[in-house]
Amino acid sequence: MTHDLYYMNNAKGEHPLHPLKKGYICVTNDVFGDESLKSQYALKLFENTLQAADVDDIHTSLFDVLQDTKTNVADTNTSAIDEYISSIFIPLSKDQHGTRTHTIITVDVNDHVTFKERTKLELNDSPDKWLESSYEFNVSK
Repeated sequence: MTHDLYYMNNAKGEHPLHPLKKGYICVTNDVFGDESLKSQYALKLFENTLQAADVDDIHTSLFDVLQDTKTNVADTNTSAIDEYISSIFIPLSKDQHGTRTHTIITVDVNDHVTFKERTKLELNDSPDKWLESSYEFNVSK
């Protein structure tokens, strides 16, 4: 059985409900569906990780992808703020802007869903101080 998935977005003044295309999906702080260098780089890392990772440890490997700090800018004329937000992981700044939460949702061939989320507890915490939540369930048929 297949399931149709949709996303909502009113950023461009269009109808807010849109069907998702089959394949891998990357959601960044950009307008959903725009192919930024950041999202292209993230998808490439994601695909490489899926091919190389141990199935039993896939979520840990994917969280590692979400910690990547490589900047993804088109040229050297990019503003400092654009360069700052061009990496997958954006360190929290003093005014609390940056990556606070990572979410990974996987669905296996048996329609078993695993939802894992890591949230940074405090601005000044070291990178490994995250609260992790995990939920698992099966999609009803």
